[in-house]
Amino acid sequence: MNEHRVRRAVVAIGDLPSTGHVPAEPAERLTVPSALTGTADAYERVAAHLADFAEILVVYPEWDAAPARRLLPVVRGLLDTDRVAELGLRLPPLAFSLVADLLAHSARYMPLGLLARVSERLEREVAAGARMGSVTRLANVPAGLRQHVRSYVPGSGFVAWAAPVPRVDAVNRRTGTVDPPEPVPDGQVHLLVARRDGEFPGLRDRLVEAFRPDKVLDVAPQPLGTRYWGTRRHAEFVAFSTAPSAFRALVQGERFWHCPWCRRPTASEICPSCRMFQTDPPHQNQSWPPAPPDPAPGREAAPAARDGAAVPLGDSPTPILTSAVRTTVRTPIALPPAGTAAAHSSGAPDDPARSA
Repeated sequence: MNEHRVRRAVVAIGDLPSTGHVPAEPAERLTVPSALTGTADAYERVAAHLADFAEILVVYPEWDAAPARRLLPVVRGLLDTDRVAELGLRLPPLAFSLVADLLAHSARYMPLGLLARVSERLEREVAAGARMGSVTRLANVPAGLRQHVRSYVPGSGFVAWAAPVPRVDAVNRRTGTVDPPEPVPDGQVHLLVARRDGEFPGLRDRLVEAFRPDKVLDVAPQPLGTRYWGTRRHAEFVAFSTAPSAFRALVQGERFWHCPWCRRPTASEICPSCRMFQTDPPHQNQSWPPAPPDPAPGREAAPAARDGAAVPLGDSPTPILTSAVRTTVRTPIALPPAGTAAAHSSGAPDDPARSA
């Protein structure tokens, strides 16, 4: 099977609309209501996809995995197929939506088993977080007792980072700053900001100072943002790199093998297609991209890439969105001091009592 030519699709489970930032074909969105009829409708849509595509990768948020775990056994059982792979992502709604579309774009050029491995690295290389006034109901990012108590102090503010390393930072009440995470995205950085009108004035400018992006886009808030962050009053953002060379670095030379259970390519301890544990990965594994086949008799082999030239990933064009990191000195995010609005805009300070 020519892995470059197989038609694959990515389906995102949940109310996680596309950011519209990936101009290529985005991931298919699919909601799975708790009702039995809703699950049946979702099953029919997945079955229709299997009729059009050779393989399907179902991605879902780990923090809202019940709908996918209710649907996938039905699909695999009724259709008796191993052509449906699954992948859970720990990313918050905005970053999840972005990465799902990126995976849908990349699925045209690499097997789903390798795509699942790439997604694990992407989770560690985007900077995703949210500005909020209270962490009392924040469950998906660990917050300490001191931060919970501080949420009840008027004028307190926090930045919760979900990626690359989950943590909660309190906004400095005197300077209004907080340090961004390390490593920081680098190389043609894009920044997406999702907030409701009037929430946290000046945040956009402070993020620009910290990440120095080449492009900034304001997008609509994600419907599941309140559920993930534990409060309606939040502003979500994600910074990532679009440097073409970075994505190649993520996949170039990645080792993969064929699962002994389902025979599909995989690079993870648990095969995303059959969910079987790889107890003893074969020693005769391969690196991506696979070596081109020997030329037919009478035909010359294609010339090797020149030194320093990029090695193409099969017939893939340059990826449109990727991720990279840098290790330069961090620039603190200068958020407006507690109790004051930004100098160039107006707005009320954080009020824990307004947090939902």
